Amino acid sequence: ASHPIPNANSIWQLVQHCSGWRRNVLRKMQGEAFRSPDDNYLSEPDNVSPQAWEQLLADFEQVDTDWRNFISTLSDEDLDRPYAPADGKYTWYAVIHGLMHHDNYHFGQIIMLKKMLP
Repeated sequence: ASHPIPNANSIWQLVQHCSGWRRNVLRKMQGEAFRSPDDNYLSEPDNVSPQAWEQLLADFEQVDTDWRNFISTLSDEDLDRPYAPADGKYTWYAVIHGLMHHDNYHFGQIIMLKKMLP
């Protein structure tokens, strides 16, 4: 959980953040209620052991697999569904597209941070 840029999020925090958001959006689309933590999944890890890092990566990969499986079942009608029926502002398509942009933004940060590590 090294911080090559002081006061910036670490690679660990960014992976944790992307994984948490992917999981929450998927749960909402599957009809589950959720509440994001106040720290937005950017808290410092308590355990920075190699085993904890491997578990974080395994969790990320599992969420990615869950997403791919879920998306493979969607129809065009599903993609047109409102994400938050109360306001109907965003469709599932728009939210999935936005989540991909969100992840790519943070993956870019991860690449830059990785280049700054010794």
